[in-house]
Amino acid sequence: MKADPYHGDSIIQLARLQLAEGYRNDAINTIKSGKLHILSRRDRQLLDIEQLRLLANPNKIDELDVLEKYLRTPHTEQQTLTTEKDAENLSRYIDERLDILTTQIPLSHVP
Repeated sequence: MKADPYHGDSIIQLARLQLAEGYRNDAINTIKSGKLHILSRRDRQLLDIEQLRLLANPNKIDELDVLEKYLRTPHTEQQTLTTEKDAENLSRYIDERLDILTTQIPLSHVP
């Protein structure tokens, strides 16, 4: 956190530590407040993924792992994203999937 407190991975690691120490609500609040400071869409999406994991805990949503893996895998333009429009469409798709997954978490899990 000291090196880059506004990097998505720093915020995620702090939230995971809070969860491991038994402070689930603090972890959720860390992710929520972190999203206010994140500039990149990729990092915001990673924070959304982590927030959904925390809200679903102790249940596991496998699709979150797939989305995170895709966001963390380096891709060259020639491999997948040939235009900026393709990149925008992919980001929109990920946002749509996250919105759908959000509606599938029981309200009893939301603090």
